[in-house]
Order: sequence, then C-alpha cells, then structure tokens
Amino acid sequence: MKRNLFLAVFLAIFASMLVGCGGGGGSSNPVGNNIVNSSNANSNFVRANIGSPVVKRKFSFAKNSCNIVQRFREGIRAAAARIRLELLSDSNNEDITMTINSMMVKSVSGQKYTFNEQAEVQLNGNSLSALLAQKELPEGKYNYIEFKVDSASIMENGEEYGVHIPFDKLRLTGNFELKDGYETTLSILFSHKLIINAQKNYNRALELQYFIARTAYLLAKAAYEDHPNALNKTIMNAAKIAMDNAKNAMSNKYTLVPTVKLGCKLTPIPIPEVTDGDVTGVVASLVDGTPLSNITVSLEGLRSSTVTDANGKFTFNNIPVGTYNLVATNNDYIESTCSVEINAGQVSTVQLQMNPAIIRSTVGETGWFSEFYPLADINGIFGEVGVETPIRIDFVSMAFTKAEIKFNAKVDENGSTRFNAFLATDQQVSAEGQIGNWWAGNTCNRGINLGNFLATSDNGYNYTIDITEQLKANPSNIYYFAAENLDIVDIKLSDIQITVYYK
Repeated sequence: MKRNLFLAVFLAIFASMLVGCGGGGGSSNPVGNNIVNSSNANSNFVRANIGSPVVKRKFSFAKNSCNIVQRFREGIRAAAARIRLELLSDSNNEDITMTINSMMVKSVSGQKYTFNEQAEVQLNGNSLSALLAQKELPEGKYNYIEFKVDSASIMENGEEYGVHIPFDKLRLTGNFELKDGYETTLSILFSHKLIINAQKNYNRALELQYFIARTAYLLAKAAYEDHPNALNKTIMNAAKIAMDNAKNAMSNKYTLVPTVKLGCKLTPIPIPEVTDGDVTGVVASLVDGTPLSNITVSLEGLRSSTVTDANGKFTFNNIPVGTYNLVATNNDYIESTCSVEINAGQVSTVQLQMNPAIIRSTVGETGWFSEFYPLADINGIFGEVGVETPIRIDFVSMAFTKAEIKFNAKVDENGSTRFNAFLATDQQVSAEGQIGNWWAGNTCNRGINLGNFLATSDNGYNYTIDITEQLKANPSNIYYFAAENLDIVDIKLSDIQITVYYK
C-alpha cells in the first residue's frame, strides 16, 4: 500500500501536528479571534490573495426597505398653474371690446412665454380671464403681461365708437406668482381708463400728426414715382401707415390710458369630489435590487390582494381614503410591511425591498493536499478556502433561526483518514502554494475548531455542522474554512457552503 512508503517520515509528520492549528484545542475561541502564528511560521510570509479579491463589505441588512412617493391622479390637478383676471370696480366701467392677436407673459428672470392666438375679449367681462386660464405656464414668479391689440371699440347709447390703444398694446405690470395646483387671481384697477378725445389740445395734436404723416406720404410717393426703387417704396409705405393711424385716431372718440394697479392672490384649484386613491409599486430584492415576481401583496383590512408581475410591479385601484399596512409575503423571503397613507385623488407609489429568508454563501473547494505525498496538488498540512455571503449577516434585527456549514470530505486512497476543521473571519493559513481560489501551507492562525472529521474514499463524506453560535458572535460577509490534514495521504474538501436561515 502506498501509505507504507511514507512510514519513515511518520515522526516528522507527527511533530508538525503539534504546531500551528494542530492540537484540537481552541473551541472556546470566538471566530476570528486568531492567535499569533506558531513558532515555525515564515517571517517573510505574504498572505495569498483569493482568486478574485474578496473585500469585506459594510452592508446594512435592515429588516426591510420601503420608500413611498405620492402624486395626484391624471386629471385630478392641473398640469400647470392657472391665471384669472379680476377687474375691480371704478368710476369708469365701460364695456370695451378688443381684438387681440397675441399675448406674452414674462417671468422675473426675463423668460418670455408668447401665445399667438386671435381672440375677441371684453375688458370688463370674463373672456380675458378665460383666455389666460387656457394658457399653461410653469411655476415661478412673473411681473409682466402684454396683449397686442388689433382694434378696440365701445358701445355707447347704441352707437359703436372706436377706442385708441396707445402703441396697440395693453400692458399689465406687477409682481405675481404661479404655482401648480393653484389659481392666481390678478386684481386689476384701471385708473382713468377712458379719456374722451374731445379735448382741444388732443385734437390739435392728432390733426398735426395727421398733417405731418400725410405730407411725408405725398413726398415719398412723388420720390417713388420719379425713382421707383425699394428704399423709396419702403419710405412711402411707412408714411402711409403713420397717416392711416393718425386718421383712425382722429375718428376714435376715446383713448384708453392703461394706468394699471395689479394685485395677486393664490387660491387652491378645487379637487374633484373623490373619496379614494390608488397604490402602485415595485418589490425588489434587498441583496441586488432585482425585481421580485410572484410576491403576494395585500393591504390589511381589505379582502383583495395581488401578485407582483415579472417586473415586480403591483397595483391597487380605488382604495378608500385611510392609512393601511401594506404586506408583502413569499415563502422564500421575509415578510415585509410598511404603512401607506391613501389620500383622495392621489397615487401612492411604493418602492419595497425584501430580505431573502435563506442566505447562502458562495461554494468553495480545495484541491488535493498533504504535507509530503507526491501526488498532491499543493503540499501542506493545512488547506483553506474563503466563502462569501452576498450581504453582511444580521443576527440581531431579524427573525434569525440558525446557521450551518456544509462540506464534503474525500481521501485519495482506499479507506479513510481524519482531519480537523477551523472557521474564522480572517485568513488563517500562511500560504506556501495556491491554485485558483484555495491555498495550502504548513502554519496557520487558529480559528475556532469545528471538530475532528473523517474523510473517505470514493464519493467522500458529507457533513452539515451547526455554526449558529459561532456566526452570531462574529457577523461578517466572508468566512474562511481551513482543514488540518492529520495523515500523510491527500485529502480534498468540496461543496463548502454556509447557509443562514431566517423566519
């Protein structure tokens, strides 16, 4: 038998068992409370890196994570603020009709919003307010409204008279604010709104204006007839416009002098009569944010429930106003609850994350190792591998049940041999050789001794060891499993995995 070839070195092997992690003691040491290297440790040792370096993460494994955002249903609240004009009474309350072809609203920052639309409005009626209310403007502070007027008139004793609008513009100035969901009422007071164009000086001014404009037109027309070119034609047309404006002004009985006082108040836009709201949301895994399907979601106090779709989404419509506990359940996850307030006409959007009920680490394995056997992948008394959980294990705030480690132990000979197993939160073995994600050496720091185990040939022997108390005292997201080979033949540890159960 191959084993007999190595009996000559038995004493050397036995001596090596008395140092490092050998001796079987230390079961009272908490995981990760490692002692210093034994006397035969290599002072030049540099710890081996695990294949893909594993970094200890600072995870907060809270029982659940819930975020709620509320918004109004479509159509419940206006997309933008509204403006309404309120003309205050004064001594001049004439009904002036104006034809407007555009309007412009300017913010305090100078941003202009122009609306090109022809409309006929009455200055002391609601049509001007209706025109403004149709325009959607963003929230903010404003200080200027301008209407461009094509024409204006007034009825007096059954007769219609023209009204002259200086510069063909009606300007409203003053500070006011627009806010979504609110109606801004602009209180407007025209002081001396209309002036009868019967004043001698005013008529003489209009006559002089008309005379000058007419003279300029005739001169420009004569120049164009003698020298027909673009410049002379432009001058002629401009002079004609000035002449026509003066002539129209002479025919107007009134002139509107827009001396305006502007006030502002905000009034909430009434919400339609509704007595219910909606709930929608997404359920995801706290580990990696992946949406979770087939999660049962219910609102306590209501008989109805729903199940999340492939994208983790759920919806409840027309829920009576009130505060409810939203409950998410699934056999593979820890039940999560959060309080949701249902407001009339609003949609409550829930972002809920759930903890898995079972946390499993990565699966690790060593190759064949022994101190002297020539067929070993790496020669060394100790073999070690690291396994990582996706999150830092929490043994306090959750319904923790138990933790266990599973592994398979195999010997590369017919028969069996024994080994000791150790667990720590830090690397234990002083590596003298490494293949992939495992390494071996002849010295190590002592972790907690999980016991003495048997490795068998063929398919090996499977173990499940309860490590609840060891992990509770040492929460981490990475643990190192080391084995001390007590014989001269190769052994191999595979399917090494830590599982933590909740609920």
